[in-house]
Amino acid sequence: MASIVCLRLLHSMSLADIAARMGVSEAWLARLEANQAAARMSDVRLYALSVGALVRYDIVKEEA
Repeated sequence: MASIVCLRLLHSMSLADIAARMGVSEAWLARLEANQAAARMSDVRLYALSVGALVRYDIVKEEA
């Protein structure tokens, strides 16, 4: 989450800006940023899109 929050701040976007784009409350978004709310992958993706970023998932073989 830290990298997405940095992007939000870099673009001078407020919690209210992102909450409105995501259709969520500012309170929930603040908890999400503080890692106090359970984030689904779809929440992270929507947040990233709201700040002009993409989420990339990599699946790699676990080393034994």
